[in-house]
Amino acid sequence: MHFTYEHHERLGSTLQPAMSGGGGVKKRGSGGSAGPEEEKMLAGAGAGGAAGAGAQENGCALAAAPAEGGGGGGVALKRNITLANGVAIIVGTIIGSGIFVTPTGVLREAGSPGLALLVWAACGVFSIVGALCYAELGTTISKSGGDYAYVLEVYGALPAFLKLWVELLIIRPSSQYIVAFVFATYLLKPLFPTCLVPDAAAKLVACLCVRE
Repeated sequence: MHFTYEHHERLGSTLQPAMSGGGGVKKRGSGGSAGPEEEKMLAGAGAGGAAGAGAQENGCALAAAPAEGGGGGGVALKRNITLANGVAIIVGTIIGSGIFVTPTGVLREAGSPGLALLVWAACGVFSIVGALCYAELGTTISKSGGDYAYVLEVYGALPAFLKLWVELLIIRPSSQYIVAFVFATYLLKPLFPTCLVPDAAAKLVACLCVRE
């Protein structure tokens, strides 16, 4: 059992009144065992230190472990994401840079503003269905890891492993490049007010943005 300096001071302050009272404290021999009261004090000091150490680890707030026989596992991290945080994460994930690029093409291909609005409404319905599916997954499979945790739970380790590497090598870099390219196009547009922004200039600025 490990005791810190604080536990030693606490034990000393507990034994001090008994020593200053009548009779003092009896010394035990080198081969003797501790008395029942001293063992209780030592056990209490050790339990208090363990509880204090479990309250915080590496700067992270930890939930208290359940008592023996109460069921449940050990110590776990507290869930600090609120409803507002979750809504902000979902909105930030859904609303991407495509909204600044696709309206022109949709209006041109639709031929009329009314048909373009109908196309946007239909796409909005599909987006809502996708959001509801993710909400159902989040409540059913309450594990950290996002898509990786869902694929791992449903399809197994190999598809989850492949999905993770495809996300790392293809999907995420491509999405970051698209965001940087759109930002570069709008950044250079004032320099080319009467014509399209050259692709070479936009790609160069986009590469600089991704590099930074």
